[in-house]
Amino acid sequence: MKKIYFLSFILLFLLSGCSKSYYLVVSNSEVPIYTTETSNEEVIKLSPGKSFLIKGSKAKRYTSFGNYHGYTSYNSSWKSLAKLNKKQAKLLTFTNENGYAYNPKTIADYSGSKNTSSSGSVSVKGYTKKDGTYVKPHTRSAPRRH
Repeated sequence: MKKIYFLSFILLFLLSGCSKSYYLVVSNSEVPIYTTETSNEEVIKLSPGKSFLIKGSKAKRYTSFGNYHGYTSYNSSWKSLAKLNKKQAKLLTFTNENGYAYNPKTIADYSGSKNTSSSGSVSVKGYTKKDGTYVKPHTRSAPRRH
């Protein structure tokens, strides 16, 4: 139980950062997008599992899902996939099936650090494939030079 509270606190901390940052998130529950911060008029209701962009740290955060834009109340069921700047957010690809996805090579290293290790293994950060599948962080063998 303590682990859940700790993870919730970390997620809340990540999502409440600088308002110039965008966050690519996915939810395991429906996400309504409202026309304004104070309105209860829905623009669209996103299905569970679709990734979307949020910006800001207010009670209702600016939200983008393809051509739909509005405001969404933070929900603890959201899972942060990536923290992006405005330029990186524009490089995201969008499909109606899965929402936003990014190519980690074009959104290269959103955290600002690169692993240039020459050892036998390389840490790979979690990412979303173009087809919308999320790949968890893992370790793989380093590329071989011929």
